[in-house]
Amino acid sequence: ILLRADGKQYVRAGLDMFSVLFKQVAKIVLIHLGFDVVVVQFAAMLTNVIQMLWIARYIRRKYPWIDLNAKPDNTALVQSKYVLAHEVNYLITSNLDAVLLTIFTNLKVVSIYALYTTFYDMVTRVLRTIRDALEFKIAYEFHRNMESFRKLFEAYEVFYITLAFSLFSIVSYFILPFMRLYTADVTDINYIDAALPLLFTFVHLLAAGRYPSDAMIHIAGHFKETKNSAMTETLINLGVSIALVQFWGIKGVLLGTIVSSLYRTNYLIW
Repeated sequence: ILLRADGKQYVRAGLDMFSVLFKQVAKIVLIHLGFDVVVVQFAAMLTNVIQMLWIARYIRRKYPWIDLNAKPDNTALVQSKYVLAHEVNYLITSNLDAVLLTIFTNLKVVSIYALYTTFYDMVTRVLRTIRDALEFKIAYEFHRNMESFRKLFEAYEVFYITLAFSLFSIVSYFILPFMRLYTADVTDINYIDAALPLLFTFVHLLAAGRYPSDAMIHIAGHFKETKNSAMTETLINLGVSIALVQFWGIKGVLLGTIVSSLYRTNYLIW
């Protein structure tokens, strides 16, 4: 969090890259040497421990002025319960579809949802990396110069939404041909449905369209002012999804997410 606030996400990103590379090489070597899965996973865990230790050392070296024994400023946490409301909303809306599909359908249907989600989440991770790298600058300008912030935020919003639209359009165009290749030997359930890429794309475009405005809540600290809309989104999503999943399965839960996102995205932009 400290590195992110200071605009040094590249430090963490570089460490993650080398950590993942080392982890995979270690797994390959140990598997070829005949070690069992416990040893392989233990080696993978060690890379995470090393990563933690490296970050702790970097923080102590680069930020020697930080006093971990200083008296806490509890006024900084006065909005914690409102932040929690937003986090609970995110937790529910992020996992509701898979939970409802598990309850009301079967695991074959869940596997279709999970496979489509995997590819869309890859694009989301790319966008998340870009937005994390830029958000600190926007927050800095917000607290430094409001006029400069307005120009920067407007440019950022156009750039981010345009990039998201482009990437998700590419995924929606290529995902069905890819699915036909990837699931060619699967005979117990059909993974090909022309409506699913459209619905998934719509869901993710709505999420991307609201992110710049959502980031403003965090930057400005307006958690209390927007908590009701977060809770309303959860209730809409839950109600519509439960009503539709029993009839339309995956399409039903996606429509539930779309309906709630239409409300929340427009609210945040307004």
